[in-house]
Amino acid sequence: MAAWLPALGLALPILIGMAILGTRFRLAVGGILVLLAALAAFQSVREGQTPRTLVVRSATAAFEESEIRNKVFSRPPVSAPGWRWGAIGALFCGLWAAWAFLSRDRRSRPLGAPLALALGGVATVLALEAAAAPEALVGLLPLNLLGAVLNLDLVDTIPWLGSVVAGCLFGLTAPRKRDFFLGNLLFQYLVHLPLAAFATLATVGKWGTRLDLHTVDYIANVLIGRPVELEPGSTQQLTFLVWIPHLLTLPWMGFLSASGIGFAVMMFHRHPAPART
Repeated sequence: MAAWLPALGLALPILIGMAILGTRFRLAVGGILVLLAALAAFQSVREGQTPRTLVVRSATAAFEESEIRNKVFSRPPVSAPGWRWGAIGALFCGLWAAWAFLSRDRRSRPLGAPLALALGGVATVLALEAAAAPEALVGLLPLNLLGAVLNLDLVDTIPWLGSVVAGCLFGLTAPRKRDFFLGNLLFQYLVHLPLAAFATLATVGKWGTRLDLHTVDYIANVLIGRPVELEPGSTQQLTFLVWIPHLLTLPWMGFLSASGIGFAVMMFHRHPAPART
């Protein structure tokens, strides 16, 4: 089972994003989600009260052996009955399957389903972590790009996918370019302001989820090339790990990428290529 769980964790939000963008995909995606919901429910019944344990991990830039590398930090282990993670997965797939069937003829709004995907996807990942789901499903996904190993984090990837879907929908529906860019920027902060608030509370309260960053006690400041030691729960730790990423870095990175893709969609939509004769 663990062999295909990493691919499932990434493919599921992509499939939902496709269904949000195009009504033609919704019946097919809804059918896939019903099947996955049934499999998750079966897994929940099969595991029953069997206890599970998960060590939640996240990665950030830090100095190791005088080099800046992706350092993995761990949280205290989480334990839960085995049935919980399957039930959460079944609920997530079932709700999106119902949406796909009920809205199969309606175009999605940019601040509707994409926002639900971004925030609901992150909430589901955090709930799965609290339920001690398999690490292969919710853990970091190592990717080898040009010789460098990057750890793909679903808590960052799902909001980005949601913003790209919203950018494409803004490109199809925004009456003016100003509305297009303002809508994309608004979407970023509708996603990242709640995440920043939750991460602040989780870090100060040591809740143990992926957004609880109290165990990250040192990082690499890539701007000055020096290590920075962080006191757990301090304002400095929250500034470097929560507020700067969620209020500045991630929103603007998401805005630039989503706006670039969405702007291309808008140009193709408004200025289609002339038919060949």
